Amino acid sequence: RTIAGLFEEKSRATLEAITGAPIPAVERIGMFFRDRCRLFAADRTWTAVMFSEEVFKTDPGMSAKTDAIIRTHQRLLVDVIRKGQARGDVKPGNPGHVFLVVMGSLRLLVTQWLAQECRFALVREGERLWRTSAALISAKNSDSHARKGKTYEKKNHPH
Repeated sequence: RTIAGLFEEKSRATLEAITGAPIPAVERIGMFFRDRCRLFAADRTWTAVMFSEEVFKTDPGMSAKTDAIIRTHQRLLVDVIRKGQARGDVKPGNPGHVFLVVMGSLRLLVTQWLAQECRFALVREGERLWRTSAALISAKNSDSHARKGKTYEKKNHPH
């Protein structure tokens, strides 16, 4: 099995759940976001390899496979965002940009976690980041996403 194949395998169940779940789009995006946090936190070595772009540059086949998997995830989530916008669940705007804002912030959080030698709880910080992201993209009850979490506390912030 390749690293990309393992990533695809680990993602399959979550992708099936979010595409078939009869819940609002923001909650489905949150399911994927939280799953990524748990997946990355569960295997630090695998995560470090997945986030080491240099590894993939030397192997065109691996690079193409990884890119295809990422594009599949992007297509599915952009579709969830687009449909959520049509139903009024997600704020209007470019669905691709919404995807980049949400998943890009997750990528940066994971990169910081790795750079800091995993010294903060990725799942907990990911949950906090998700609550902020959900409040930013949700067209309904934007304030309720922020209220579910604690207020921002500088002393607990890992960065």
